[in-house]
Amino acid sequence: MADDKNTSTIENLRKIAASAANAEASEIAELADLRHADRAGQNLRTKRQKEDHKKYKLGGMLVGLGFGEIDAVAFVGLLRNASTFGEWLAFCAKSKGTDDVATLIHFFLSKPGVLQWLKEWGHDAEYRSRAVQYRASVKGFDEHDATSAKCWRANSVTEHQKAIARHICKVDGIAMPSFRNRGAAYDWIKDHGGDTRYSRDRPLPPTWEEWKHRS
Repeated sequence: MADDKNTSTIENLRKIAASAANAEASEIAELADLRHADRAGQNLRTKRQKEDHKKYKLGGMLVGLGFGEIDAVAFVGLLRNASTFGEWLAFCAKSKGTDDVATLIHFFLSKPGVLQWLKEWGHDAEYRSRAVQYRASVKGFDEHDATSAKCWRANSVTEHQKAIARHICKVDGIAMPSFRNRGAAYDWIKDHGGDTRYSRDRPLPPTWEEWKHRS
């Protein structure tokens, strides 16, 4: 009887020790995930700081050259239409008698329809830049998730995930599903092409000739 009791006690102690070991391993894995995420966050912040410095430097130079009052979105649209830009620049330089680019841009942006047309191209450039960033962030997250303990997957579904799922359902004409956790929502969104704002192709804006006929 005493031997049976001792055996049972030893078995219970082993179970307790195994449970404690599993819990410790889970905590270590979660801590490793957090440290990895922290390092990734630090690297991302450093990269963004360097990128921001480049933007401020270039922006400061352009403002100094007289570009400060030019609509930034339209200016980006202008840079995406090099052939039209070149033709207009040469024409305006001859008619205005100046080679100052900022002055010339101010001049032809004042022409009817030009500002609106170029802003459409500028907004399209912003969209495509965000689409590239979105795909890169998804890829980076998937690569990290492949080597992590995936503790996040059991968490509650986020409001952002719900909003993306609702938009996908609206675009595709399907019923809104219910998700048991964050991981299930992530998988469903990924299987349905991701955030439809950035994951699906859309046509380029019209050319200047097309725009004139549309207007």
